Amino acid sequence: MIYWKKFVLLFSSIFCLLLATNTLAQKPSPISQNNLDQTTTNSTLSKLTQASDSTRSSIFPAINADGTKTVFNSDSDLLNQGIPDNQNEIWLYDSNTASLQRITTASDNGRDSMQPSISGDGTKIAFSSNSDFLNQGLSHVEVWLYDTTNQSFTRVTNSSDPTRNSSRPHISSDGNWIVFESDGDFLNQGIPDGQTEVWLYNVQTSGLMRLTTASAADRSSVQPRVNADGSKVVFAGDSDFLGQGVPFDQPEVWLLDIGSMNLTRITTASESGRVSYAPDIDDSGTNIVFQSNSDFLNEGIVSGQMEVWRYETGLGKLFRVTTASPALIPIGDSTAPRISGNGRFIIFESANDFTGQNRMGT
Repeated sequence: MIYWKKFVLLFSSIFCLLLATNTLAQKPSPISQNNLDQTTTNSTLSKLTQASDSTRSSIFPAINADGTKTVFNSDSDLLNQGIPDNQNEIWLYDSNTASLQRITTASDNGRDSMQPSISGDGTKIAFSSNSDFLNQGLSHVEVWLYDTTNQSFTRVTNSSDPTRNSSRPHISSDGNWIVFESDGDFLNQGIPDGQTEVWLYNVQTSGLMRLTTASAADRSSVQPRVNADGSKVVFAGDSDFLGQGVPFDQPEVWLLDIGSMNLTRITTASESGRVSYAPDIDDSGTNIVFQSNSDFLNEGIVSGQMEVWRYETGLGKLFRVTTASPALIPIGDSTAPRISGNGRFIIFESANDFTGQNRMGT
């Protein structure tokens, strides 16, 4: 499978950055070359997990709207319950009570629950798992929904073929919609094995909608993210949806308006071999962030140099968020961006030396 389809955001331990309410003026820097709110805040960094041994990891963190609930997956035996190494479970941390809750328990050894997403109020958690929580004979990866209020599991996807998998769920802030990627043929439309499409699940009605149709059997649509009310979905894909000659294995970022089913191509590679993926969207659907090595603004970005970009839907315009440190080009990548619900803040991973504190490019 091609690397952009497998891209993940990983942390070996979970930290929580708590932002204070008082903002401080900030001079423009290489990471603020756009018209977002150029402010910083006083902050406190808190470690939420402690690995039970050196081989265990806690990854895929997601946080709810007010920052009081953090969900993640981990194979650490955080509560001394005898969890074996490499058995990932879903965990929920409550910052108000400083308490940790284990959400999943694998149906048997070798099962994993991963890639959690949490609703704005923290009551609903979507995730992927091959555990058989409802004793239905499940052996493959499906998307699940956990309701913290009644402590119940709902199986979101139901593939009749055990070779088909569903993953990377993202739940809307209002908790009513879940987007995910899957090669499952849920509606019996003849989707071939391995052709990954983007789907939308209605939490209230349990209805399932197919959002993408690949232009060829070897094309994929992946990494979907949904805005607060489920009206807009952004994703990456190498399908030639609009008949514009998008080549195989050249992912672009796309925006789908659910009401009109109108599809907008956000990116166009500056040359063959340039890629754009790992998108995210704010609550209103106005701002989209993603990573790309395309030279959209003809600024001399070399092939392989990943930068973070922002697209504003109202303007139909791209803004470059990061500029790699000259000494670290092309190895100083900026990747895995996430944007806050209000569209004011972007976080991302980077090996760049934006502040003079990372000269080794780590």
